[in-house]
Amino acid sequence: MARTLTPISVTNLRARATRSEIPDGGCRGLYLVVQSSGFKSWVVRYRFRGRPRKLTLGPVLIEARSRETPIGTTPTIGAPLMLADARWLAAQVLREVRSGVDPGARKQHTKHNGCDTVRGVGERFLKQSANLRSIAKRRYDLELIFASLGDRLIELAYTGNLAL
Repeated sequence: MARTLTPISVTNLRARATRSEIPDGGCRGLYLVVQSSGFKSWVVRYRFRGRPRKLTLGPVLIEARSRETPIGTTPTIGAPLMLADARWLAAQVLREVRSGVDPGARKQHTKHNGCDTVRGVGERFLKQSANLRSIAKRRYDLELIFASLGDRLIELAYTGNLAL
């Protein structure tokens, strides 16, 4: 059985000559990937319809949570994650797999279409709002938002569809 990772053990792990995956005994399917360059990230391995899949959750966040980050915020895929956040996300991913949804395929779909990101929704909004203010003014306003939030995923409501 795999040993349970701790925040200190994650911090102390050093890079080897080759890439290595260290399983977490505290959460089934969660792995810490340590690249030969020293870069660390979280990965979930699961099986969907009999085929093995891998979903990268995000890079490792070593330092403690900053005071500016409100406690109780939901961790997201792609953001730097501490051990507890990675375990929570891994549990969510495995729950989706058990319900018949492939989170890896959804991530790829979002990556290619961009419809579930702030930028994708903003672009769709611009196409539909030609009669509000001038498009140039609207685009300027949205570019300010896109600079910091453009690639962030938008949590979709119950149906998983976004209807504008």
